[in-house]
Parts: sequence; C-alpha cells; structure tokens
Amino acid sequence: MSNDWNDARRAYRAGEEGAEQSYMALVEKYPDQADIRGELGNIYIKSGKQQKAAEQFLQAGLSLARAGNTDKAKRVLEILRNLDPARAEQLRVALEG
Repeated sequence: MSNDWNDARRAYRAGEEGAEQSYMALVEKYPDQADIRGELGNIYIKSGKQQKAAEQFLQAGLSLARAGNTDKAKRVLEILRNLDPARAEQLRVALEG
C-alpha cells in the first residue's frame, strides 16, 4: 500500500493529471483507510469539487468511528460541518451510536 500511496502523493505534488485517479484506485483497494480518503477529499476541495470532498470525508469519518478513533472522527466532523451539514449529521449520528 505505501508504495502506491507514495506514488499518488508524488503525482499530486507534481500536478499530474492522473493523481486523482491514483487516489481513487487506492480508495477502491483500501476503502477503510481514512487517511487516503482524507487526502482525496483535500484534492477535491482544491479542485472545487465540494460534494465529492464531503463524501470522502464522510467515509473517512465513518471508518474512523468504526475503528474506535473517535477523536480523529470528531475532527473530520468539524470539516464536514463546513462542507456539507447533512453529511456531518450522518457522521454525528454514527459517532453517538
């Protein structure tokens, strides 16, 4: 995983067009890896794709909640509140349940 992830990061930093696709492939391969989803969410924010970013942050937060990492999930919740209140509410409910 780490080699593919490092390649995706390098592609993004270099401004390569395939960086987003590299991250999407990583998300498909490692759907519960919250940090990969978070980085993809950041890419979407920078490219003006707010709804796609919100979905990645929601999924990252849900993965963190399932793993018991509630502190980090709560930080993701704060990001989501600014991006998409409805998705933030989904994560908030998951954290309480």
